[in-house]
Amino acid sequence: MICKSAESESKLKYNIKKMLIRRGVYYISVKGGAHTEKGSPDLVMCHRQRFIACEAKEGYNDQSDWQNAMQEIAQASGAIWIKAYSVKDVEDVLDEIDRQCQ
Repeated sequence: MICKSAESESKLKYNIKKMLIRRGVYYISVKGGAHTEKGSPDLVMCHRQRFIACEAKEGYNDQSDWQNAMQEIAQASGAIWIKAYSVKDVEDVLDEIDRQCQ
């Protein structure tokens, strides 16, 4: 079996944030905790008037049932949900949005 990501989740989030800064994409980082809604994505961003939620995952990890439910809610309202195993997963979505806006 091939591992989807060799990076730790925290390192992946850090590298995604670096790429977002480099590209000038507005984002907020959602910190998990007692006062955070279950299923909330790790990062919320806005790019070219598109709302994007990003859940960073490492290795073979998949989303929880709460995250799957939040994904359905976000997508039903027109948002893009990215399950990112790499920085490239996020870059590909941003590049596609850029192409659509040309």
